[in-house]
Amino acid sequence: MAATTAARRKLKRHSGLTPSEAPLITIHDMTPSGCPPLGLPPKVVWLRVGNCPSIRVDKLIRDHSITLHNFEADAERSVLALS
Repeated sequence: MAATTAARRKLKRHSGLTPSEAPLITIHDMTPSGCPPLGLPPKVVWLRVGNCPSIRVDKLIRDHSITLHNFEADAERSVLALS
């Protein structure tokens, strides 16, 4: 859980998004069986890295910063998986 919290903080800081605009970032299963009971939020970034150090999550976000910005601007897409 610490890695996803760190990832969300870093994404917010580097993207300039406010907390209400930032997408949900998770390393957990987002398939229909793994979805939260109330459904998915408007945008989900799924970090497919498993249990890893925060430094790896930080590098993943930095390496995909353009992809993340394009995802945020795309009204048609709601889930982005990064690995």
